[in-house]
This record gives sequence, structure tokens and C-alpha cells, in this order.
Amino acid sequence: MKKFTARISVGIFALSLASTASATLIDFNLNRNGTTSQLQLQLPSQVEMPYELPRIEDGPLAGSYGSIEPGWDGEGTDRPADGAFALLSSTGVSLRRIRFDSGFSMFTEALDPILELDGAVHEFAGSPEGPGLLWHQHLLFVADASVPVGTELTADFQLTDRNGLHGDSSIFTLRYLVTPEPTSALLALFGGIALAARRR
Repeated sequence: MKKFTARISVGIFALSLASTASATLIDFNLNRNGTTSQLQLQLPSQVEMPYELPRIEDGPLAGSYGSIEPGWDGEGTDRPADGAFALLSSTGVSLRRIRFDSGFSMFTEALDPILELDGAVHEFAGSPEGPGLLWHQHLLFVADASVPVGTELTADFQLTDRNGLHGDSSIFTLRYLVTPEPTSALLALFGGIALAARRR
């Protein structure tokens, strides 16, 4: 199978591809341990770390580096062969910031900053995408404009549940690489989402 490259220049293609390919191939999959109901993260198999952060050319984050890939999927079906079981609820499952490298930050689809301090929590929300998923959401990973190209940034996270139905996951680390390739596709996509949200 052809390797999937997580570049912003193909970000919109990746979003459409996600509806026809197994979600765990290109997105983070959030599921639970079938015995303890502890939250688990399954990393995408076709998007390899470090995840690339190309330069953003337009919009309020112009000059920074960012990516919406990989996305985040809430598991809605049991997959015993993979040790992955459906989440017990479509609400409550959240991402907790443990530690970010300096210069790294995150935003929602509407470009609202999230996880600004260690210990901050963001609850996942989104619409189902394809069979077997409770929700699908994209968040924006960003490196400040001052971060030199070629820098690798790391961020530590933990999955938690505001409703208390699941146990916290183990702490996990994601790695991101600041790359020079510019793009305006990211902000065009997110700008449309933000405009639609304001019209509601």
C-alpha cells in the first residue's frame, strides 16, 4: 500500500480519503481496553512521526507552521483482534496537555486556542465519519514563526474522560517537524469552518 504522506498541501485530499479508508490508517484512533475500560490511543499506520508542520502563508496564523493531520477518531465498534473496544459514550473523552515544547501550540477548527497550559483539557466533539466511528475531529497543530525550519518539537498528552466512564490513558508523546513547504490550504479549510460556525 502506498505510503500516505501527511503534508498540508494534500490536507483536503486526506480529509476526503478518511471517509473511504480505515480511519486508523491516517488518523489517531481513541478506544478503550476491553478489560479495564482504560482509554487507549492507536497511532496511524500510514502517517509516520514526526508529523510535518509546513509554513502557513495566509490568515491570522500566517508565518507560523501548522497541520490538521492526523485527525482524531472515536472508536464506535469493538475490534477484539486489535485489542481495541468501542468507547462507552460519544461525549466526555478528552485530551489533556502534559507538556509542550516551547513554540508549540494547538487550536480548534475555529482557530480558538486550546491546551494553553499544562494540565488543560480539551473535550473531543465532532460528527461521525463512516461506519464504526462515534466522532471525527481535526485539531490544528502549530509551531510559532520563530521556530527554525528543521526543528523537531514534542508534546506529551494523556487521554481522560470528563464523565468518568473510562480510566486515563498512559501518557504519550507526539513529535512534529517544522518544514519549509508553504501552504494556504490549511487556513482556507479552517476559515470556511469558522465562518460556518459564526453563522449558526
